[in-house]
Amino acid sequence: MARETGSPRVSVIIPTHNRVGVLYYALNSVLNQTLQDFEVIVVDDASTDSTPDYIAEIKDARVHYIRLPTNRFAAAARNAGMEKARGEYIAFLDSDDQWWPAKLEKQVALMDSLSEEWGCSYGGAVVNKTGGLTRHRVFRPTKSGDLLNDYLMSKLVIFTPTFMFRRSCLEHVAPMDEALIRSQDVDFYIRMLEKYKMAALPEPLVDIYVAIGKNPKVQARSNAILLAKHAKLIDSLGHRASRYVYALGAFVQAESFLIDGQVSEGLQSIKKAISYTPFLPPRRYMAVARHLLSANLTSVFRRSH
Repeated sequence: MARETGSPRVSVIIPTHNRVGVLYYALNSVLNQTLQDFEVIVVDDASTDSTPDYIAEIKDARVHYIRLPTNRFAAAARNAGMEKARGEYIAFLDSDDQWWPAKLEKQVALMDSLSEEWGCSYGGAVVNKTGGLTRHRVFRPTKSGDLLNDYLMSKLVIFTPTFMFRRSCLEHVAPMDEALIRSQDVDFYIRMLEKYKMAALPEPLVDIYVAIGKNPKVQARSNAILLAKHAKLIDSLGHRASRYVYALGAFVQAESFLIDGQVSEGLQSIKKAISYTPFLPPRRYMAVARHLLSANLTSVFRRSH
């Protein structure tokens, strides 16, 4: 796909739903980039707050606004943005996260230095997590190349606001799966990595804010869809590796349930994970032990009051 005359270097897609209080910071982190050749597509997923009024006040012609009439969730919002995108590259930014000023400049320079087989890149980030074992962590990714197996085995993490890809990739990779309320980005990256190499930009250039344990039952359904959808690919890793992948998925689900106070469901997920393989990283066991203790203490406190 040749670059269209007059098209921007980058299309930035920001999905949002009732986050007008933080959208200002996300959007301004784009407008203040050192690379200014971009368009911003804000996709409002049927917000009921003052998001439309806020966007109406913005006079920058590079900012485009799409409002979905009903709440269709992140996959549909990002797809709506990708349909409108005109840039040579596409980058996602969640409306509660922020880019550092040189993010686009450095990532575009990296992509420009690579051939077409390198369809995408990901980068470093400062991750602030609510509800997880680690509350603050700096990620500096180093793995580049054919990374599909590494990604399936959780040997690397792709944070959505660090991801950039060539718009031409959409000729060979379908947009996000709208059946997935959660993990639609994971599914998209798996399918992207089946077709293209991915480059790493180790420098942290994004501030990310993550809340663990949001609606664990929805997460469980999405996780089941994701694993079933890619079962053939996961099984091709071999018996031991595939069971490791399924166990990791169950452990992540256990953590989500326990954070939400659903101890029974959390224990069931732990049992399911161990049935696949008990040989998981110690930090996984530390995480569920910590959340199990917290959930039990909360339960005791509530009974005593």
